[in-house]
Amino acid sequence: MKRNEVISMDEIKKLMKKQTSNISAVSMVVKNREPLYKELVSLTSFLPENSLINQRLWHLKYNDFSKHECRKDGCTNYARFISFIKGYAPYCSRECLNSDPEQYKKAKATNIERYGVDNHAKTEEARKAVSEKNKANAEIAAIHRKETLAKKYGKEITNVFQIEDVKKSIEETFLKKYGVNNYTQTSKYKAEVKEKFYTSLFHGRVGNLIEPMFNLTEYSGIKEGQHYEFKCKVCSNRFIDYLGGGHIPICRVCNPIERNTFKSKYEDEINSWLLSLGFSQDKILRNHRSLITPLEVDFYIPSKKLAIEFDGLWSHSESGGDKNEKYHIEKTEACKKLGVQLIHIFEDEWLFSKEIIKSIISIKVGKAKIVIRARDCEVKPVSSVMELKHYYTNTHMQGYIDTAKSYGLYYNSALVSCISLSRPRYDKNYEYELVRASNNLFTIVSGGFDRLIKYAIEDLKIKSLLSYVDLRYFSGSSYKSWSSLRQTQPNYFYTKDYSSRETRYKYRKSSLKKLFPDIYSDDLTEWQIMQLAGYDRIYDCGNYVFVKEGLYKENPIAHLSDKQEEIILPEGI
Repeated sequence: MKRNEVISMDEIKKLMKKQTSNISAVSMVVKNREPLYKELVSLTSFLPENSLINQRLWHLKYNDFSKHECRKDGCTNYARFISFIKGYAPYCSRECLNSDPEQYKKAKATNIERYGVDNHAKTEEARKAVSEKNKANAEIAAIHRKETLAKKYGKEITNVFQIEDVKKSIEETFLKKYGVNNYTQTSKYKAEVKEKFYTSLFHGRVGNLIEPMFNLTEYSGIKEGQHYEFKCKVCSNRFIDYLGGGHIPICRVCNPIERNTFKSKYEDEINSWLLSLGFSQDKILRNHRSLITPLEVDFYIPSKKLAIEFDGLWSHSESGGDKNEKYHIEKTEACKKLGVQLIHIFEDEWLFSKEIIKSIISIKVGKAKIVIRARDCEVKPVSSVMELKHYYTNTHMQGYIDTAKSYGLYYNSALVSCISLSRPRYDKNYEYELVRASNNLFTIVSGGFDRLIKYAIEDLKIKSLLSYVDLRYFSGSSYKSWSSLRQTQPNYFYTKDYSSRETRYKYRKSSLKKLFPDIYSDDLTEWQIMQLAGYDRIYDCGNYVFVKEGLYKENPIAHLSDKQEEIILPEGI
């Protein structure tokens, strides 16, 4: 075809059919013929002026002279043109693609179908890649820091405070300036802390509610047993209260606590249920004070060495019930010394997880309805998220949690026992953490817990494994082959209306500024802000922490023999 040869738009269409794989040749023909190019631009005038000729030719080829807009609702941009061969993408950008609810649902369904999770980043492969990258970066940074310090000080150290000359220089500076080797020991520092606390507490937002009936000179700190007089600025009521532990004095005339009047009703329900298990009333000691005198337990079954406490959320809270962090664990430990296990049932648990609690207690008193042998079950991974959600919602007090890997025992094709593992949430010194374990309700799976753990170790090649056991319900008897690492301090939950508990992690101080902008102050602690927001808190008993180390060996691990099986209840994960 000659350069000055006149051709029509129809001929260009025919040419495109012949040159589908070499559109650049067609583009050159059009560009070299100004009238033809102007006609093409006129036909595709709905496109931006800077549109490529290939994009205009695409519209000509398919006789499509309409604007292709981004598929996302509310976006008026042009969809992104990919190429003459591929045409248009559905969206204008990756941002619109990722933010479209329909596309999100589609991608989520595809990921679940392919990987068993709704996001590829949640897969073990992706998590492992990120973990290895972070570990490698940390190692590089540590090596660089070590080299820098060695070059500067001529020694292999990890921080400057390992240099005796540096430590000595700092101490000499403080001794010369303040007369002590640490600034926090100075009277100036102590006075500053005292004044800062007093000023921030009573001249800030708290000062809008209460007025101290003492001045800074009379203020002697927040040591235990130290009480002060306060005046409510709303009703002028004067009252005595304390400041220790982050407690904020609150006028109970203006802020009365809504007391739970149904506690006895729930205790009666528990008593009736225990009677239905076959215990006579004389074998169930109620409101018993002789076990850990002078403290009381709500129920005691001497024949089973089991005590039960029903913990109403108001009566067992810190502000409402005056129960501090040691109250529940001290009762538990006192019973333990006598060989008695004390179970604590929170009020909302009895309301919302009653059957799970009944199952736990039934098995502890020897009233399981079903016993299955692990050797009669098939062990395999559980990849269905829906199956896991349904199972844990109905069998575990804390319900479902998204985890890296789950394994189950199937009896007659039905899931009867399940464990779930993830990378450790808190202690990163271990490879994996056991975060869930449960059986079907009122069911014992003989040897099931050990068989599932051994299968998981072999499948994931686990070298170290960590697990937490809730001391409110379990004693750790399932962990005979594990090593006891430690016992954690009691954890706490927040409650607004004494009808349910909320995790404290939802109310980290870093989140409170957004949650309570009218109350938040940098000078107040998390607990102080939460009290001002109308919350109370209730403590549990903490956890036992168990570990298994040196687990995976290159040789395959055999499953348990019949003699190794033992009737054990998976505990408190």
